[in-house]
This record gives sequence, structure tokens and C-alpha cells, in this order.
Amino acid sequence: TLAARVIHYGRYGGGSEDERFYPLFLGYPELIRGYDFNSFSAGECGPDPSQCPVFSQLIGSRLAIANVELRFPPFGALGGKGFYGPLPLDLLAFFDAGVAWTRAEKAKFLGGGGTRKFVKSVGAGARINLFGYAVVEIDYVHPLDRPQKNWIWQFNLSPGW
Repeated sequence: TLAARVIHYGRYGGGSEDERFYPLFLGYPELIRGYDFNSFSAGECGPDPSQCPVFSQLIGSRLAIANVELRFPPFGALGGKGFYGPLPLDLLAFFDAGVAWTRAEKAKFLGGGGTRKFVKSVGAGARINLFGYAVVEIDYVHPLDRPQKNWIWQFNLSPGW
């Protein structure tokens, strides 16, 4: 199965960037894999510990996200009974891309300059459907726009898509 989705989530209007709103974060594993908050180290941020451009580009008041996954049930593909075989398990290969921006710092694809470019990741993983309520997923991810990170393992429990 080829699964794809495109998401835009944004705050617009006069109060869209009010400091009382928590900023939107692009790096949640169910959005863009490989950029999770806890996976960043101080070494990725540069000499000034109060600023981290690699992380800051993941925060904004507007997000655009695209995900593509190639999924297949290994037991069904190997001749097991039924489509999924004994477990609702899918193996997958994926590509994720996304960008976060604000009213002041537009995304590059919208004509803005600076650091608001798409971040991307590729990888492979396995996912199990938990009775239609949630999906447990383990992925081996390569975040392409994090020069100091190579391949990392990532675990996720999400509603799925």
C-alpha cells in the first residue's frame, strides 16, 4: 500500500502569534520523524547555548507537512492466511518533509529568506495496529537536515493514518 498525506496547520489573524499561545512544533514523531525534541544535543546548536538554529526552524505558528509511506504486511506477502496473517503488522519505508514558519519569518517556498526551509527524513520501520485505536511504531530514521545526526531509532504511539 502506498500511503500519503499533506497537512497544513496554521494560526492566522491578528492574535495568531500572541505569546500566550504555545508555539507549534514540527518535530513530533507523528509529523516529521527524526526531529523529536529529546533527540537534540547541545553540540548541534553551535557555540551560543541560548540559540539553536537547527531546533528553532522546527517552531512556528504555521506548519506544512508531507509524508509518503510504502507499507506491506510481511505475513500476508509471504503467503500467510489472510491479508495480514496472524498479526496486524506492517513493514514500511518512508519519506517525511515539513516546514514551520511565522508571519515575520516566511518559509522559503513562500518567498521568504533565511532558515525556514523544508526539513526531511527517510527511513524504515514496523507498525502494529492496536485494534483500530492506536498504532505502535518503531522506526530507523535518518534526519537529512541534521548534519551531526546519522541514523537513529524512534518509538511512537499515535492515532495513526
